[in-house]
Amino acid sequence: GNGRFTRMFLTAWPSRRCLLPLCLRGFSNQKWMTRNLTALTHDAQMCASLQTSDLSNVQSPQIAVCNESTVVSADKSSVTSSETNGTTQPIIPIKLLLANLWLPTRDPTGWWMSEKLDGIRAFWTGSMLLSRQGNYIHAPNFFLDKFPSCQLDGELFLGRGQFQTCVSIARTQCRTDELDSRWKSLQYIAFDIPDVPLTFEERMIKLKDVVQKSGSPYLQALDQTACQGRDHLQMELRRVEALGGEGLMLREPGSLYINGRSNTLLKVKRFLDAEAVVIGHEQGKGRNEGRLGALRVRGPKGVEFKIGTGFTDADRNQPPAVGSVVSYKYQELTVAGVPRFPAFIRVRLDVSAKEVVPT
Repeated sequence: GNGRFTRMFLTAWPSRRCLLPLCLRGFSNQKWMTRNLTALTHDAQMCASLQTSDLSNVQSPQIAVCNESTVVSADKSSVTSSETNGTTQPIIPIKLLLANLWLPTRDPTGWWMSEKLDGIRAFWTGSMLLSRQGNYIHAPNFFLDKFPSCQLDGELFLGRGQFQTCVSIARTQCRTDELDSRWKSLQYIAFDIPDVPLTFEERMIKLKDVVQKSGSPYLQALDQTACQGRDHLQMELRRVEALGGEGLMLREPGSLYINGRSNTLLKVKRFLDAEAVVIGHEQGKGRNEGRLGALRVRGPKGVEFKIGTGFTDADRNQPPAVGSVVSYKYQELTVAGVPRFPAFIRVRLDVSAKEVVPT
């Protein structure tokens, strides 16, 4: 029936291990309730557990969010907690398909091209929306109301060059009318269905059908175009870059969905880019005296180097914190593996330091 249910979101105060309900929601949408029963049950059990235990010792119950062979682990006994901006969120281990770099020596003919979106990677389990790290993304009910029951891999997208604004919307948990209105400007652009053992072409047919049948105004399927060769690839890359886009993605024809980094998914950019962890700040000189001159960073293979260009005045006045992850672009690597002419792009709030430099 149309009963009222309460969904609890928890926040931990930094100075006290004190739990407060952030918001109480009433709803009567039967379809939404059915699809989210697993998530609601988990939240309620988490609340009961956390009342008598320290956050560092949380052990959440088993819930089946998908099949064992898919991206999300069905056993949530390994769920841990992380603190971001004072809030504690459960993490569900997930392993998404990640891209390698396209090299000009590889013939792209027959591969599928799409724009590389400047958004936030997000995984729809069929009942909840997760970040790349497995954190819950607390999207409003109206945004997810018509999402399908199958898994989707995609990105929350606000528009070209709007990454930071997109992040600020997606990371905020408290619901306000103003925030909900900002969510209305977001789209979830789906580019794969991970939990079906089909070829890429078959998955794209299924994806378009799922999106169309959902009727959601906030859900789209990413367009794919068959590449006719290197010239076609470069022409499309120039077109996307002229519109302010990041670059292109290539998908291997006939490929299956791989959990992890794979050569079946390649990113194409005019400049190479990567992530690094900030390990220190160097003071500036001349016009930058008294503020940031360069970041000292550590890359994926432990190589340490400096990034001294690409910053705005605002970046130099309030530089990325030590321990944060930044994106940078560069021309090539030296023999020692050091990026040549690295330039700062932005802070990556959606990527953890452990993903960049595994411990």
